[in-house]
Amino acid sequence: MAPRTLLAFIACALLLLSPASSSAPLESWKELLDEADSLSEAANYDSAIVLGNFALKEAEAQLGESDTSVALVLDQLGAYCYFKADYDQAESLWKRALAIREQAFGTDHVDLAKALHNLATLYDDQGRYAESEPLHQRALAIREKLLGAHHPDVAVSLVNIGNLYYDKGKYRQAIRLHKRALAIFEKAFGPEHPNVASSVLNLADLYFEQGKYSEAEPLYQRALGIAEKEFGPDHPYVGISLNNLANLYYEQGKFAQSEARHKRALSIFENALGSDHPYVGYSLNSLGDLYQRQEMYVAAETLFQKALGVTEKTLGSDHPEAAYSINKLADVYRDQGRYAEAEPLLERSLEIFEEAVGPDHPDVGMALNNLANLRRDQGKYPKADPLYVRALGTLEETLGPEHPKVARCLESFSYYYRLIGDLKKSLEMGKRAFEIRKKNFRIGSAVMSEKDALTYSQFMRNSANNLLSTYFDLGLNDEDLDYLAADVMFSTKGQASEAIFVRAREMIMLDQLGALADSLRFARTLLSKLYVEGTAQEDPAAYKETLDKASRDKERLESTLARSSTGFRNLQDALDIDAQKVADILGILPMDAVLVEYMKYDYFSLDPPEKVAHYLAVTLNSFGQILVEDLGRGSDIDSLVDQYRAHLLTVSTAAGTPSVVDRVDYMRISQALYDKIWLPIEDRISDQDLVLIAPDGGLNIMSFAGLMDRDGEYLIEKIPIHYLSSGRDLLRLKDEASSAAGLFALGDPDYDATPVARLSGSEAAPAESSPELTYQATRNVRSGCEELRGTTLSQLPGTKAEVERIAENWNSTSQEPTTLCFGRGASEEAFKTDAPGNRVVHLATHGYFLEGRCQPTENRRGFDSEAGYIGENPLLLSGLFLAGANLQGDGADELGIEDGILTAEEVTAMNLDGTELAVLSACETGLGEVKEGEGVYGLRRAFQMAGARTVISALWPVPDEATAEMMSQLYASERGSLPEIMQEIQLRKISDLRENKQADHPFSWGAFIALGDWR
Repeated sequence: MAPRTLLAFIACALLLLSPASSSAPLESWKELLDEADSLSEAANYDSAIVLGNFALKEAEAQLGESDTSVALVLDQLGAYCYFKADYDQAESLWKRALAIREQAFGTDHVDLAKALHNLATLYDDQGRYAESEPLHQRALAIREKLLGAHHPDVAVSLVNIGNLYYDKGKYRQAIRLHKRALAIFEKAFGPEHPNVASSVLNLADLYFEQGKYSEAEPLYQRALGIAEKEFGPDHPYVGISLNNLANLYYEQGKFAQSEARHKRALSIFENALGSDHPYVGYSLNSLGDLYQRQEMYVAAETLFQKALGVTEKTLGSDHPEAAYSINKLADVYRDQGRYAEAEPLLERSLEIFEEAVGPDHPDVGMALNNLANLRRDQGKYPKADPLYVRALGTLEETLGPEHPKVARCLESFSYYYRLIGDLKKSLEMGKRAFEIRKKNFRIGSAVMSEKDALTYSQFMRNSANNLLSTYFDLGLNDEDLDYLAADVMFSTKGQASEAIFVRAREMIMLDQLGALADSLRFARTLLSKLYVEGTAQEDPAAYKETLDKASRDKERLESTLARSSTGFRNLQDALDIDAQKVADILGILPMDAVLVEYMKYDYFSLDPPEKVAHYLAVTLNSFGQILVEDLGRGSDIDSLVDQYRAHLLTVSTAAGTPSVVDRVDYMRISQALYDKIWLPIEDRISDQDLVLIAPDGGLNIMSFAGLMDRDGEYLIEKIPIHYLSSGRDLLRLKDEASSAAGLFALGDPDYDATPVARLSGSEAAPAESSPELTYQATRNVRSGCEELRGTTLSQLPGTKAEVERIAENWNSTSQEPTTLCFGRGASEEAFKTDAPGNRVVHLATHGYFLEGRCQPTENRRGFDSEAGYIGENPLLLSGLFLAGANLQGDGADELGIEDGILTAEEVTAMNLDGTELAVLSACETGLGEVKEGEGVYGLRRAFQMAGARTVISALWPVPDEATAEMMSQLYASERGSLPEIMQEIQLRKISDLRENKQADHPFSWGAFIALGDWR
């Protein structure tokens, strides 16, 4: 909740503590008042009140009780009481000050306006809006008449009325007033004045309440920066900004960031104001919200109860903030099935809200929604329905039809309709909610870091899960509904990755972002090196603080980059996949081709009420025929994928070629997978010439080419196969590639080459000839995993033969230049310097993927005694070994060169624009951390982010000879499309194995997959 008091606090403080025009005070009490003001500015309100009372007695004795200077002292003393939350005393003092001025000045005087403002603000905080509004309007009229429309005091009145409109849910009117006030303050005081911070904070809260998070966040950050600069890090003003920023992060699902700021704000409030202050209550409520969302019910209940006690003591039991605590406490009980305890609390909170803010307010809407959820969970459906209707109407009317709270209500309503069996209405509500979530994500993620975008996407994914659950419950053979389900999948799957992909391309391609891009790369490097160094020989607390700061700097730069890129913002519409975009995909699909898109989603089961992961598949051909199929429980399919992976890894580590027994074992697993993920859609594919497959979840790390049917025939024997990250790749790849020419091929690196030998064997320039920031940012970024540190590599002489055969075939069919690197020359410097600008890049070496093998224990690097394992960027867990890799960077930094370990993270910082094909001829280069709905975070993703349109990579280790044989054929001639070439190579290998009476196991031919452009 963003209470009105928090919004008004700074503006009130600055006005109330500023001197008014009055007769000159006598020195004896003025000095006391000045000292009291100093104490108040330091948040020492108890002492300020004591001195203020002394000042009042002195002034009354010297001037008389009706002097206007006495009114000044009453103003200040009332302010100290106000900040201390002694509202009864503040009201008494301010009423007396107002009466003195009315008697002295009549109806028109600036001091009168100030007295009106003080009293009205107090009424605002107590929810007495009917009493406050005429006072605010009267103060504004006086100031505009006497001071002019652009005076700072007029801006204060505009802020006050804007805040009043905020409380009443009139957000558009409030925004207009706050924008006008901000312009006045900035002109009068400059951009970093506390009054400006107050106005910025007010505006941010209004955007927040409207769900415009991308507009609110920079304003919150600005207000926080001004407050810290003006008042120091431990002042209540800083706590206010922290609290509101934490609320924003909560709504975005960034729970760790939200918790840290809430705890800091709570500590500030308790230390500065004491444990029984309204701001402490607000902060406790906010932290309770966070814990409830994470199902930490015991902690949440304790916080809500404590917040309620503070609020009732300071604001009264009928205050809206008390109603908020009551409502949230009841919601905790409902979540735990404690319906008898929840019901009276929900009814009571609704009654308080309606009485305090009126029936047409967002807080009333959410209270109605929560009460409806209780009635639904109790099975009292007739009582729930009208509550949902009224809640939805109230929220739409006050917040607009696209607010996240409207989506939340629609999702609750949709689930209710599923429970009572009205699936069409459930689908209707679910669709409306999903459209809101989709739009909110598209707008919000445009200014988020990659980590935050992935977190925020869960709201959209959860809404998609709800909608798809209803769709499959309907079970109708309806083409319109099938298109709806396809739209949901295209809109959800890979959306965060696609947005970040576009941003990465912008960072590489736009010259005007060069300095910012360099800063981001440098920040990434620093963060990665901190992971490498770990906590060894370090103070764990200091290390964690440094690590947190580096992480924040990286995320801030990512967000700033997004904000500064006009091109990126212009691409957002292309990222939003609606029904028309499905038609766009149809227009790009090649004739006689079919797109098969898989998605892993959570089916919301009703009986019992639980989430069950399922896979679904959508097939779409160029004629517009569509099929949506639920493939069943994700656990069943993932179990088969695990067996598949375990089998392939066992075979790859065994000596010799696979045996007949191996083939039988593989056939059992593969046929079971075929039955699960291919057989249900096979009829839609049998008459096509090409299948484009976009996997999800565990399906990302298996080879569809090697799937075997019940007749023992492999899928690759039926149809050419090509892979996409998602169907949206078709839209992104529809334009022609940038022009580039040549082959860059690297093989047989000397893993023991010293830094001096590498420098003498490479044309790559050392650090001195490159801008230091750029060079540092792309050098020696690797994982801190102990297993990587302990790796010793043997030479791969077969890869030299592979590259030489490739070059021979290339030169026989192409006039484009060739760059070959071997031995000590097969270095990171050579790759980073010479690979960009080539149409084809071929890397034949050892690769690595550190799957599940890097969880350190205590006393090992990367371990924090309080937080446990400090996770690291998944793009550091996969990479390639190049010349000098066995030295683990020894001596490299001194000479300013690379360490020989090329990580996926380093690749993302390169510019491979124009590279049509990147071939990663190394073990496990197709693997990485699988993020459901977002693909594989590893080398193949990194090369695509760097600009390569198509990436060929391996899913398991393949012998040198077999790899060299297959790769040489890849460049043998200019024939057909890439999927046809890949199919021909694989079929030839299958045929050779069969002719030689060997097991045609996919181990030796099925590992390599092509991802990206199929042409």
